[in-house]
Amino acid sequence: MTGDRRRSPKTASAPLPISPNRPRALAPLVGNDGRHARPVFSFALVDRHYEGQWGWHRMSDADARRLHEFLWDMGALTWDEIRHQTSGGHKKHHPHPIERFCKEAQERIAERGHDDIAASMFRFRLDGTARLWGYDLGDGLFYVVWWDPDHKVYPTEPA
Repeated sequence: MTGDRRRSPKTASAPLPISPNRPRALAPLVGNDGRHARPVFSFALVDRHYEGQWGWHRMSDADARRLHEFLWDMGALTWDEIRHQTSGGHKKHHPHPIERFCKEAQERIAERGHDDIAASMFRFRLDGTARLWGYDLGDGLFYVVWWDPDHKVYPTEPA
């Protein structure tokens, strides 16, 4: 960081209210406060150019089909349902503090200028090792960042 560069707070801004004239089909998807009850996936922050231990370059055709099906399944659930899913007695999908990521992931976040977005990233667990990482800022949008097929971003085993 240089000199007087000020960081913005690591909080989500309040979404704008939705018009009362919105289509009926959208009423169960978006509350009057503008928050999405079900996840909406954005690829605006995806890290397409990272080619290290994890990333989109590691995705096979079979992985892409599996992820597509997974996104459909998650999109049909509410955020509350997603956050309450468990596997082996542990929450299946949840945030992790960035400060506990591997050094390379922390550096990549800083290189991309994303170190002021949030103090944690949310991860979806697809299976034993595959993870989808991104930002959940509380408005129902999920900003996809990384595909991590081998659980390298947030290691749980000693290297």
